[in-house]
Amino acid sequence: MSSIAQAAGLPRAGAGPRRHFHVRWSRFFLYLLVIAFAVAYVAPFLWMAITAFKDEKEVYLYPPSFWPQRPTWSSIETMWKGADWPRYFFNTFFVAASVTLLKVCLSSLAGYALTFRFRGSKFVLFLILGTMMIPEETTLVAKYLIMKNLHWIDTYWALIVPGATGAFSIFLFRQFFLSLPKDFADAAQVDGCGQFRFLAKIGLPLAKSTALTVGLLAFIDEWNSTLWPLIVTNKDEMRVLQVALKIFSDIDTGMGWNVMMAACLLCTLPVVVFFFFVQKQFIDGIASSGIKG
Repeated sequence: MSSIAQAAGLPRAGAGPRRHFHVRWSRFFLYLLVIAFAVAYVAPFLWMAITAFKDEKEVYLYPPSFWPQRPTWSSIETMWKGADWPRYFFNTFFVAASVTLLKVCLSSLAGYALTFRFRGSKFVLFLILGTMMIPEETTLVAKYLIMKNLHWIDTYWALIVPGATGAFSIFLFRQFFLSLPKDFADAAQVDGCGQFRFLAKIGLPLAKSTALTVGLLAFIDEWNSTLWPLIVTNKDEMRVLQVALKIFSDIDTGMGWNVMMAACLLCTLPVVVFFFFVQKQFIDGIASSGIKG
C-alpha cells in the first residue's frame, strides 16, 4: 500500500508531522544563528555607548560592570570641549552630502549610457568594473600628485572630486535601467522626448530606490573615510570627523576611555540614525538592481 502511495505522489502516513517537526527545528536553529550574528555585531556598539556614560573610575573597574552604576554626562562634556567638533561636523557633512549628490547624478548618467549598444560598450563596462578589483591604496600616490598639481591640497575639492563617482554605483544604475521595459523609452521617443529628458522625467523617478541605495552607500563611505582625508588635509579647519577622532586619540591629554568612547559615539550615531530611517528603501534598492544582466 505504501509503494502505491509513493507511486501516486501521496505523502506517507506519519510523514507530515515529522516533516513539520524538522522544519520547526531548522527555523529555530536559523533564527538562533541570526541572533548570534546580530549580537556579535551590535555588542561593540552597545559597549561603546554604555562606556560613554561611565565615569573614569568605573571604566577601569575589575571585574568590569556592564551597566553604569552612576550614569554621567561628564565624559561627553569633556570630549566636546577638547576639540572643535562643530567645525569637524560641518566639514564631514558638507563633503559627504556633496559626494553623495555628485555620485548619484554622474553614476545615473553613466549607468544609463551603458544600457545602449555602441561600439566598445562592453569594453567600457568591463573597464569600469575592473577598477573594483584595484585596491584603493595603490592609487593614493597618483591621486595625491594630481591634487597637488591642481593646488587642491587642504581644499574641499580634494575631499569631494575623487569620490564623485564609482564603479559599483554605475553598475547598480545600469542594472536597474536594463530592467525597465523598453516600451517606456519607445513611447517617450514617439512623443518627442529626448534621452536626457527621459532620464530626468521617467528614469530617475523610477530609480528612486536605487538612487537612495547609491546615496546611502556614498554617504556612509565618505562619513567613515579616514585615509584619504588624512593625506590631503593638514589644516585643523579642514579636518573631517574620522581624522579628528584619530588625532584626538593620539594626543596625550590624559583623557580616559570613557571620553574616547563618547567621541566615537558622537561620530557613529548620525549614520546609525540615518540608516534606521531609510533601511527599507535601502534593501528595496539592492533587491531591485542586480536582476537583469
